[in-house]
Amino acid sequence: MKAVLALAAEQMIMSKLLGGSHKHVNIFGKAEKAVATISAFLVILGLGFLIYAAHLTFLQNFEPNMAAAYTGLLIIGVSLVAIISLYAIFLYKTRKIRNLKSNVFETVSGSVEELIDELAEPIKNHPKTAMAVASILGLVLADRIRDSL
Repeated sequence: MKAVLALAAEQMIMSKLLGGSHKHVNIFGKAEKAVATISAFLVILGLGFLIYAAHLTFLQNFEPNMAAAYTGLLIIGVSLVAIISLYAIFLYKTRKIRNLKSNVFETVSGSVEELIDELAEPIKNHPKTAMAVASILGLVLADRIRDSL
């Protein structure tokens, strides 16, 4: 019984963490965000200098109009690599979340089936008591849901 309640609590937590309507869990502090922002800025700045250096090299080896064209192609290539990388990361995360949700759902549904099997006999033996307990639990849950909204 305790395992069933623990799994139900885990499902509720997972739905809050993975649901789109809830706020996302903040795993980074202010210092980590500042370091990540500075690092991203420096990477972009470094790419800018590399592209400028490539442009200077193209100017030495080609005419100015061809050097500009090659530099533009280099910028487009770097942009495409960045976009494809971000898309691959997005697909990986969505697959991981989908698998996590399905695993949790399977675990909880199995636990609920076990709970139903355990409670079936007492409900059959004491239907009036079971109805009273279900009504009280329904009222308590309705109040909690109403208070959380």
